Parts: sequence; C-alpha cells; structure tokens
Amino acid sequence: MANTIAILESRINVLENQIIGNCTEVEDVMTVTEALLQAQTMISSALSCRDSITSVLDSMVIINEYLDPMYPEEMVDVDCKTTYLLEAYDALKYSYGVLGKSFKGFEKMLDSENIKKLVENGDRIETASAENIEIYEMSKAITQNVFKLLISYNDLMETIKMLFRQMNMLLSNMEIDEQPVINPEE
Repeated sequence: MANTIAILESRINVLENQIIGNCTEVEDVMTVTEALLQAQTMISSALSCRDSITSVLDSMVIINEYLDPMYPEEMVDVDCKTTYLLEAYDALKYSYGVLGKSFKGFEKMLDSENIKKLVENGDRIETASAENIEIYEMSKAITQNVFKLLISYNDLMETIKMLFRQMNMLLSNMEIDEQPVINPEE
C-alpha cells in the first residue's frame, strides 16, 4: 500500500513537472497526498453531519414559508414568525456554523497555486489524455497484429518441420529400396 502511494506520488510529481515546469521556488504548499487526505477528512465529516445538514436544508422550505408574509395556509402574524425564528436561532446558527467550517476548509485547498495551475492547464491535460488514449489504442492494435503474425509464423514453422519429416521419411524409404537385397540362400 505504501509502495503504491509512493509510486502514485512520483507519477503526480512527474505530471506536475510536465505541466508546471521545473519551479525553483519552494512554496509552502501541501502535497497532493496531503490535500487528498484533507479532502477525504472533510468529506467524511460532512457525511457524518449529513443528517443535520439535510434537516436544515429540509427546514429551509418551512422557514421560507413562515417568512412569507402572504403565506396562505396558516395566516400567522409577523410576531409569531419572529418568535419562531428567534427560538430556532441557536439550532440554525450551529448548523450554519458546521456548514461554514466545512466549506472554508475547502476554500484553502481550492485557492492553492497547484489547483489554479491545474485549472489553467485543463485544456492541455485533456489534449494529452486524448493523445495518450490514441497512442494506447494504436499500440494495442499493433500488439494484436504482431501477435497474429507470431501465431502465423509459428504455424508456418510447424508446417515446414512436418514437411521436412515427411521428406526425410521418403528419402529414408527410397534409400532402403535402393539397397541391394541380400539373399541368405546364396
């Protein structure tokens, strides 16, 4: 596993060098692995809070209905709406705080120079990917053709060997027929 991560990091470093170039300035930037781990941690924490986030988002419809002064189903006066919002203020504040912290964590990562350069070089990356796919398909076709040729060559060699065996057997039979027969009676 560690070897796989090291190989992946080295490949990413080579790709970054090809895209960004040999940058002599060393910036205080997270490595790709650290950024991926941080993103995974943030996603995990967001998933663990998804019930509270979902409940807040589901209650937004209700809050919007209460905030609408023309809410037709229950004609609640403005004082009742204000009271309801003030009672739910702490829960709303906590939920929005959790969401805000989660999104601010992503902000730092998205504003990094590597991500900006990656976005700027998106067209080059797509072009390189398309070219690599074409090269891969061509090499796959060539490999299949070489494989077919090797099979044909192998079949041809087997046929030649069989013909030589038959010729050898025929020559041996002809030599045997040409030898004088010795009669034991004489």
